[in-house]
Amino acid sequence: FDWYKQERFPLRGMLFCTISDIPAHHCLSGQCKGDQDCFHCLEDTGSLWLNNSKKQVYLRHRRFLPQSHAYRKMKQQFDGTKETSLAPRHFNGKYVYNQVKDINITFGEKSINLGEKSTILGKRKWTVENDDKKRWKKKSIFWELPYWIYLDVRHSIDAMHLKKNVCESLLGTLMNNRNKTKDHERARADLEDLDIRPELYPDGNSAQLPTSCINLSKEEKKQLCDFFRSVKVASGYSSNIKSLVSPNEQKMLHMKAHDCDVMITTMLAVGIRNILPEKVRLAIMSLCFFFNTISHKVIDERALDDLEKNLFEIMCLLEAYFPPSFVDISLHLTTHLVKETRYLGTVFLHHMYPYERFMSVLNKYTKNR
Repeated sequence: FDWYKQERFPLRGMLFCTISDIPAHHCLSGQCKGDQDCFHCLEDTGSLWLNNSKKQVYLRHRRFLPQSHAYRKMKQQFDGTKETSLAPRHFNGKYVYNQVKDINITFGEKSINLGEKSTILGKRKWTVENDDKKRWKKKSIFWELPYWIYLDVRHSIDAMHLKKNVCESLLGTLMNNRNKTKDHERARADLEDLDIRPELYPDGNSAQLPTSCINLSKEEKKQLCDFFRSVKVASGYSSNIKSLVSPNEQKMLHMKAHDCDVMITTMLAVGIRNILPEKVRLAIMSLCFFFNTISHKVIDERALDDLEKNLFEIMCLLEAYFPPSFVDISLHLTTHLVKETRYLGTVFLHHMYPYERFMSVLNKYTKNR
């Protein structure tokens, strides 16, 4: 209602983009899980199935580097092959719409007729009638919006969940947490299948794995845990970091998303400054500095190109030092954060923190929790 003109007028809103974690992204966009799981790369996704770890990993970050870069010719440090491919293309809304426009889906329950009785096998959400569209399981209802086809980024990567997944995976591998580490016997067997880093192959006569450059000694674990126990921060900055460290097992306990954000952007780079080999330490610290920079509320647009180039080299270094099972979809999506910043603005405008906090406010109004 326009109070000045004393009349009503139609007010319209525009859906700029959706913000969700990875499982919800597949539900909203209609994209299938599998070897082409990246939201930006689509059919240009460089994925690999690890037979021993039983998981899909996303290697080949050397494609983002210039053709003359030295990393492209290295074999043993990466996946055992030379990289000659170009960087993945950018797929706009028109390209994606042409792939999903002919997909017909039917909702309901799937049942079979057993004579006198009809048995319901279970609810199925969709059935794709076009078998050619293996990358998409349905046509999203968002395509009915007249402007949706013109958006370059329709579903945003949630930096909150991304940093949480990367932080837990990184700390679990460094601290050799039994349930979180990516460096285990199956991961070493994957190295043998790829014919890379023969010095790390598991020895059948010994139960202990060969020491890797990312493995912390007992003294280094104690030094890192002592640092986290000694950290004092301002009220409201983060949780009490001392309570997140297990003194007996020398490992980090479960952390919330905000604690992982503070850890990966600030504390971890300070905690490892005197441990690990220098090249590995610099690679991890550079990743922390990137997350810190991309999380700022003000970013110089002219610095995004250099920030993206440095990120591509960081991803290649992590791929070279860590086992292939470490490079999962969350770490791969980090390479597209700068790209989304160009289209959508700084990260704080399109992550889940405001909505998660507002949900906490709404929960306080609920009497029956």
